[in-house]
Amino acid sequence: SYSFCTLLAHEYMRRSCSNIWRNSVTAGLKSAKRQRTSGSMQHDECGLRELCELVRGGLPEVDKLIPAMQRVKWEDLKLSKPGKGLDEVACMLFEQSEDFTLCYFFIPPGKKLPLHDHPGMEIIQKVVFGSVRVRGFDWVDTRHPNPQDLSPDHNTEGLAYEVYNQTFTQDSPVTRIHPNQGGILHEISAEGTEIAGFLDFIAPPYSPLTRDCTYYTATPVESATPTPHPLHRLTPIPGYDGVPMYAFRPPNLSWREESRW
Repeated sequence: SYSFCTLLAHEYMRRSCSNIWRNSVTAGLKSAKRQRTSGSMQHDECGLRELCELVRGGLPEVDKLIPAMQRVKWEDLKLSKPGKGLDEVACMLFEQSEDFTLCYFFIPPGKKLPLHDHPGMEIIQKVVFGSVRVRGFDWVDTRHPNPQDLSPDHNTEGLAYEVYNQTFTQDSPVTRIHPNQGGILHEISAEGTEIAGFLDFIAPPYSPLTRDCTYYTATPVESATPTPHPLHRLTPIPGYDGVPMYAFRPPNLSWREESRW
């Protein structure tokens, strides 16, 4: 298994991924073969196909990317949803370049992606099934870290506002997170008794040298003056590289080029 940071930061460079398949995922792929012969989705109705064609032309404009992501449905993959046999966070890396990462995450009940950052990045996120609870934080000082001057030492302690703590489902609109606002640091957990799945577009992707992933603890802070949002002190967790994460390959869809993994 991989950590969150290792999976996204290094996958593009080594262009391969261990085949770590849980029984539930393997069963989903077998089911997908049967589904293809019994009525496949029309191409012009496939939001995922539209999205992939859009990003393969280079880094797309946001006003085109958001509506494309809004049309994506889990059924576009022709897979059964991961079953209860999946007991850890999992990731399907679907498209990646030097400019962006497009991937699915799956979070079982009771599991979460711990509070982490996306230094100098923009994120567009869409829940495709289940329900997730997201706690989003923004630095009080938006120069922390400076997106134009990132380094491995950006993971320092600082004050942050908790700008939202809310639930998102497949009926929720696409969420856009800017490099300095909108919950650029966040914790994502599955709600309820079912596995949750969401699609992430991250630009630029993590880099082990300049945009590494840092994990934090959040401690409430009392303020002598009113603040626009609850105030917390975020402290990096030394030596912590995130939760174990299973990785698996995307399916070979009829409209998708042969896998480049």
